[in-house]
Formats: sequence, structure tokens, C-alpha cells
Amino acid sequence: MTEYSSEFISRVAQSWPIEQWGRFSVVAAVSGGADSVAMLRSMHEIHQLAGASGELIVAHVDHGVRAAAGREDAQWVADLAKSLGLKFAGRRLEGPVTGSSHQGQGPESLLRADRYTVLEQVAAECGARFLLTGHTADDQVETVLFRILRGTGPEGLAGIPRSRQLSAHLTVYRPLLQMTHAEVLQYLSEIGQEYREDLTNVDPRFSRNKLRHTVLPMLRQQFGEKVDQSIRRLARLAGEQAAFIDELALPIVDQAFRISSGRVSIDREAAQSSHPVLLKAALRKAWQQAGFPTQDMTADKWNWLAQQLCGARCDAGITTLPGNVAVQRESESLVLTR
Repeated sequence: MTEYSSEFISRVAQSWPIEQWGRFSVVAAVSGGADSVAMLRSMHEIHQLAGASGELIVAHVDHGVRAAAGREDAQWVADLAKSLGLKFAGRRLEGPVTGSSHQGQGPESLLRADRYTVLEQVAAECGARFLLTGHTADDQVETVLFRILRGTGPEGLAGIPRSRQLSAHLTVYRPLLQMTHAEVLQYLSEIGQEYREDLTNVDPRFSRNKLRHTVLPMLRQQFGEKVDQSIRRLARLAGEQAAFIDELALPIVDQAFRISSGRVSIDREAAQSSHPVLLKAALRKAWQQAGFPTQDMTADKWNWLAQQLCGARCDAGITTLPGNVAVQRESESLVLTR
């Protein structure tokens, strides 16, 4: 059995065995913050000790919104990659990448969408099979709360999935999703690893920061530290139920949906006989398979979309949903195009 330098890394290695990823090229998205740096250092040790044949590549995206501080972060991450003997792929954005294709989304969603677009490009250039991000258990708690306040359905309560298929050839994976931010900081302190502080993480203009620095501390003060455990348990249970419903919805996708990149055509007559819960699950699955972004699709929007299939009439004209996905009636089909 491989002996790692800390309990932290042992837990990471156990949660995602090297046999599942060691032979593939892997891109690690590193902002320079504590979470992503801990993710990189732990994955690098696991990779080295296993003698993995795949390449571990460090990617960094500078959105160009933090001027000199952003450039300093990029250089810092590049230096870290060099010190570990890893290839570095840095990208600086001079403007929005996704642009109008994400109209109607907030600044956080737009930055996230741009970041993933660029990271997917880096992964494609490197021939990577996996894209790693540094999301932690704290991010899971914040995400579930944020979705509750935004108006999510039961499936949204599942929070951040450990893995998600971005394309036929690329899967995003979160190795630290079971680790808390406090555990991350303790690990970095133990190995003497510095990291960068991003001042946007305390900027009150971002909704997630309000949850992180105001709402969650208040909940913990009032109800104790078990608040986080309870929310994570809710996410796990909701995820199990969502996976079961998704499995039941597969026949609907096969019978009523025709899916290609950027386009979904749905036979309204074939879809109308489905239970509304399963139909919405089929819509979400088709939406993801077509490559449409899901972050800003609230429960109300999924309900509206299902009504266009099950209702007595379909709204006339073209309606645009988040991600610039156009919804239009064509003969007896409902067609979604980006």
C-alpha cells in the first residue's frame, strides 16, 4: 500500500483511486487560492508516487478584471507549476469569451462560463481526459444554500456533483469535494505551502460572498457547526434521488428526443404521456447532452419548458432561456437551439 505524506492526501487518493485517472492527461485548474493549490499539491504527490503515465498539466485563467493583481496571480501559479516540474497553460482574457451566448446571467455566472470555456479549450489542446477543480465541502454548502434562495427544484439540492461530463472526451472532477476549507488550510500549513488571497472573495457585490461571510456564520452561530453537515447530507440524499429519477427518464429521452450538439428536437405528442417529474428530468438530461449551460435554469424555467410540451398550447414565437437557448415550435415538435 502506498504511504502518503499526510492523512489529507490519503483521503484524496482513496476517494479517487489512481487507477481511474493515472494513465490519462489531466488538467488541474489552479487560481492560486488555497483550495486549488491544495488540490494541485495533493494530486501531484499521488501522481508522482504512483509513477502515473499520464501528464498532469496546470491551467490558469486570468479574466483580466483584476489588472496587476491578476497578472501577479498568473505568474505565481506559473512559478508553482515550474517548481513542481509541471507544464503550465496560462490564458488571459481581454473580454468576454461567451458574450451574448450567456445573456441574462449575473457576473458570477458569466465569469464561470468564460472560465470553463477556456479550460475546455486548454484540455482539448492537451488531449486531456479530465479537468480538475478545487471545489470543497464548503463550496457544496454554499451552492445548495444559493440554489435554495434562487428557487431551485429538488434536483438542484444535489449541489455540486463530484464529476460531470463536459463533452464526449472531457470530464470535470472535484477531488476535494469531501474536504472542508479548514482541512485544506491545515494541510497547506503542514507542508509549508503558500497561496494567493483573492480580494474578490470578500467583495460584497458577489452573492456567494454574502452567503460565505454573513449568512453561513449567522446560521452556525444560531444552530451550531452541524449546519454544514446537515446541508451536505441533504445534497447527498437529493443526489441519490436525482440519479434514480434520471435513470427512470432515460426511456423518455430515447423515445421523444433527438439530440445533437447545440440542438434538441422534442416530439410533443410522444412527450405528453410522461409524468411531469420524469419529463423535466428528461429535459435536463437532453439540455446537458446538447451542451447547454445549466447554472441559471431555475425550477420555474424547467416548469415553463415542460408546460410547452404538456400544455394545451405552446407559446407563440421564440423564447430565449439562459445560455441563449432559443425555444421554438416547429410543426409538432418543440426545438431548442443555441
